[in-house]
Amino acid sequence: MRSWLTVIITAVIFSSLIFWWVHTYYEPVRVIGMSMNPTLQEGEWILVKRTRPKTEFSRNDLVVFWHDHDLAIKRLIGLPDETLEFAQKKIKLFTDQNPEGELLNEPDYDTSTWSFFPRTINLDQHQYFVLGDRRAQSLDSRDYGPITRDNLLGTAIVVYWPPFHIRWLRGM
Repeated sequence: MRSWLTVIITAVIFSSLIFWWVHTYYEPVRVIGMSMNPTLQEGEWILVKRTRPKTEFSRNDLVVFWHDHDLAIKRLIGLPDETLEFAQKKIKLFTDQNPEGELLNEPDYDTSTWSFFPRTINLDQHQYFVLGDRRAQSLDSRDYGPITRDNLLGTAIVVYWPPFHIRWLRGM
């Protein structure tokens, strides 16, 4: 009897530590909407690595952020202190390292129905520009402007539900 009690107490303590660790550093988030198709499907659950003060974000990261009291997930296109120019359904990126600009290579994204007019967006040191992968059906920074670092919850790292959809999202 005593050995079973030890096993149960050990299991409860171990489970509690894992639960605390996961919920301290990660956040489960349900995908709502179709704006990230085909990368993410509506109803999938993803695990998001929470933002820390020194977190560095990279272009093309899938980020989860607060917008109008709801969580949203989009692809990170523009980083702080960059300039994005939108014209002829293309995105041109200007950085300190590339002041002449370069066209972003986006062969996998539907740009056939982009309706925004040519414009330039200058991001300040705390702003990010995000777009949904399904560009034509996505409400994103083209509609509500850049997001700030304070609104970023973190970076999506894995789809964990449903089980037959499990996959890593890093490097996508």
